Amino acid sequence: MNSVLVGMFDTEADARAAHGRLMAAGFTAGALELTGAATATATATTATTATTSHQEGAISRFFENLFGADDDDGDVDHHRSTYTEAFRRGSYGLTVRTTGEAEASEAEQILNAAGAVDVDERSEAWRKEGWTGATAGALETGATQKLQEVKEELQVGKRAVARGGVRVFTRVTEVPVEESVTLREEHADIKRTVVDRVASAADLAAFEEGSIEVREMGEEAVVGKTARVTGEVEVGKTATEREETIRDTVRQTRVEVEKIAADGGKRG
Repeated sequence: MNSVLVGMFDTEADARAAHGRLMAAGFTAGALELTGAATATATATTATTATTSHQEGAISRFFENLFGADDDDGDVDHHRSTYTEAFRRGSYGLTVRTTGEAEASEAEQILNAAGAVDVDERSEAWRKEGWTGATAGALETGATQKLQEVKEELQVGKRAVARGGVRVFTRVTEVPVEESVTLREEHADIKRTVVDRVASAADLAAFEEGSIEVREMGEEAVVGKTARVTGEVEVGKTATEREETIRDTVRQTRVEVEKIAADGGKRG
């Protein structure tokens, strides 16, 4: 978050010393601006028109850096009056533009270490001396001003988000198997015997051409395949519900009223 810090110093030397410390800490020259006492008054009779315009521009930038361009309210008028009085009394202001809480905290430490004064404390002392600068939140008679109380509300909704899933697919694999089968074979059996005897009438009757056929048979393996269903996988989706408690913080502004004593102090 961008923010603007201001350190007020009693002397120009103190303000320039703080400027040097900030530069040494890594703050850029563009983020720093020194506004002097002469800038605030800009009424010396010896000042030229060009110098006066430059000084008025510097003080305008100082208040714009500190309060923003739209500063038309009582509290800002009070602070503007206080800082203007500080300049009139010879103080010097050093504004620091920061980005982020860490940078703002570092700048605050450097400004305090360099001797920045508490302007609000000083203004209390000036009032005791008779200074009557603008009072914080002062209103003219009959005028009104509104302070709004704002409260944030936590709104919780829901949306569908992808949580992953599963993919189911089938794949064909080959598995080696073995089966044993007994195969039968037939073979012709030829036996020859040497004989030496006188041929008989029967032998003579068979003394002619002839043939005998013996067919050999054998078995061979025949392979066939059949498919059987061995399991089923059913794919579906179910929904479940769970309750989640959301914890966060919300901001709100509250308007508080406190009495101011006649002498400018606060009453309990």
